[in-house]
Amino acid sequence: MESDDDQVYVPQVKSKVVPKLKQEFETMDNVVAFYNRYAREAGFSVRSHTSAMSKDNTPLMRKEYVCYNQGDSKFKRGLLHQRHYELEEDHINIEENAKTVMSLEIEDHMAKVYTRKLFYEVQEHLKESFKYKLELLRENETHCMYKVVRKNIDTCKSREFTYEKDSDFVSCSCRKWESDGLPCQHVLSYLIKIQDVDKLPIQYILKRWTKEAR
Repeated sequence: MESDDDQVYVPQVKSKVVPKLKQEFETMDNVVAFYNRYAREAGFSVRSHTSAMSKDNTPLMRKEYVCYNQGDSKFKRGLLHQRHYELEEDHINIEENAKTVMSLEIEDHMAKVYTRKLFYEVQEHLKESFKYKLELLRENETHCMYKVVRKNIDTCKSREFTYEKDSDFVSCSCRKWESDGLPCQHVLSYLIKIQDVDKLPIQYILKRWTKEAR
């Protein structure tokens, strides 16, 4: 009998972002950007696993990237149990309308897209997003780095996030996206205050959390 740990998760993503055998890149930065995009669309994150240098320490001969939670059987079992719980609540999530409270177009859009349970979680992030201020730290041709801090609270821990221009995506140091697949209040603050969006961009919506996936 197949155990929980033996089950394999196959990401459902666009073919153009799936790594291919013998695929080549011009730089290591391009490799990192590609694998981060693939992991992001698949709903997980990656980390550097092993590296191998030539005898004189240059050039790099091999570098491996793996899922951030590779080898964590507890994490795998948690995902399976979480999925089982979600299926039990499907009829509630789909049939009952979520209540909006902020009179914002982006909130209305989230209520239409997310299941009821997930919407209320993202709704709390949306409320919190207005309590932060953003500061641009640096910018180059491919990235913008911001610091985000809570307004009027000096002791509150600051966060940093990076906006990738090519993929039009914000990655935050709180790692809410990597752990839960949901946009955090820091990212939402950027989307509302800097990009002035009235709908949550599709790259921040994992299909498994939507009504369409049920």
